[in-house]
Amino acid sequence: MYLNWENGSFVLHNLPWGSHFIHVVTPNIMYAPIRVDINAKGKWRPRKVNILQPSKVEVLPTPMKFNPLGPVRYFQAREQWRITDLLLNPMVLMTVVPLGLILLMPKLGDPETRREVESQLQMPKTDTPDIAEMMTNFLGIGSTPSSSGGGGGAAGGSCDTRRPVRGGAGGARAPRRKDK
Repeated sequence: MYLNWENGSFVLHNLPWGSHFIHVVTPNIMYAPIRVDINAKGKWRPRKVNILQPSKVEVLPTPMKFNPLGPVRYFQAREQWRITDLLLNPMVLMTVVPLGLILLMPKLGDPETRREVESQLQMPKTDTPDIAEMMTNFLGIGSTPSSSGGGGGAAGGSCDTRRPVRGGAGGARAPRRKDK
């Protein structure tokens, strides 16, 4: 190999036939590799390296010149913050879009449809049983007195184990006295 330091040219001697890749390696600038095909008769053909389509041949002129691709990037550039990143976030979309629909839908509808919806909303409510009342009736904790005669109470009434019996007929509570 002969290298001329003044203009950066070089000459390679006694290369065997076949395909050879020439890579220029510098710490600051990147260069594209070149493939040189040499046949058995000594003829050679430089061409661009195409990794995706190796059969595609793009012959380069001689003498070969290595054109720089750009500076070597050792680090990735920091990603810049953009407002679209925030607005297109799935969580923001899931909260803003329904809120916008709730606010805009009443304004987009025609007046007749709006009156129909308002009339349906103003219909009287049906008497649906209270869930607490249903559960107390189901569990038998209701406040209705039981009509069974037994129970071992003081005066023959039912005995509620949660409240002490204070005497009187039917287990009723004595009225409170007001002290003057």
